[in-house]
Amino acid sequence: MHINLASMQRLTLLRLRRRLVQEALDYRYVRLNEDDASELDSRFEYTKSTMHEYTTALRDWDFMKQCALRGKRDPYVVTTEKVDDSILIQEFMMNLNDERDRQYDQLHDEDDAYNQPVTKLERDLEFLSDQQSPSADNAKLELFAGSRNMMNRQDRVKAFFQRISMALLGGAFLIAPMLIMVLHDTRLTALFTSSAFVVSFGVAISFYLDKPFDVLSGTAAYAAVLVVFVGTNGTNEPRAS
Repeated sequence: MHINLASMQRLTLLRLRRRLVQEALDYRYVRLNEDDASELDSRFEYTKSTMHEYTTALRDWDFMKQCALRGKRDPYVVTTEKVDDSILIQEFMMNLNDERDRQYDQLHDEDDAYNQPVTKLERDLEFLSDQQSPSADNAKLELFAGSRNMMNRQDRVKAFFQRISMALLGGAFLIAPMLIMVLHDTRLTALFTSSAFVVSFGVAISFYLDKPFDVLSGTAAYAAVLVVFVGTNGTNEPRAS
């Protein structure tokens, strides 16, 4: 089970947008009492406050979208795959189920308790109970094991391997076409190899760069390197006299 807390922010944005649309239509079609200065000031303050809330909610939404790039470490996703989250979800689901049972008992006789229909909440609770239920000790261990120093160390290791992979990728895109063009020194091979690797390089860096101009600049720089190599290397094909 996964609970996306960021989805509630969309409801907040929708509510604030609804209020702003209503305010805009009131300003457009409802005549305000311009003689009453206090009423105008109060109305403008309300609009200003609503606009500020909406702008702040949009900034928060942009931050939530960036947190989604963290994958499993997204703080806005609560999932039963984590020990502490699983215990938390089951606790509140059991509270909801108990409250439902109390309300049902107040409306029905004791003889009807056995005829109470099975809800989706009960089925989900049964499914979670059938899984391996984590213990409180494991939950505490998982909760307090992820210290800031450990997370920073994991981020440094991850960044190091990313730099290594980028170095290997860059070296492969430079060495591979040069080897092909040197071993098969023909004009057709040079043109086909340089074109194929330039297109492949552009597609590859588009996964790592966000701005289109940066992708274009990187592809152009890589193409310039291959063009210089092709121009200086030449071909073994005899030229027509």
